[in-house]
Amino acid sequence: MNYEKLSRGLRYYYDKNIIRKTAGKRYVYRFVCNLQGLLGYEPGELHAMLDIKGFHESFKT
Repeated sequence: MNYEKLSRGLRYYYDKNIIRKTAGKRYVYRFVCNLQGLLGYEPGELHAMLDIKGFHESFKT
């Protein structure tokens, strides 16, 4: 991937509000995801419905 393709992709995601620049950090972007707006559930509700354990809980014995 060259610089032109990378910058074009970043501009596209930034213009479509898919990513947002992280304040105070250089070259750091954060994905913007409104899960409740997309699916109608908050992340905790969705995890409970699908019986998904958190990352740290999966290592407990």
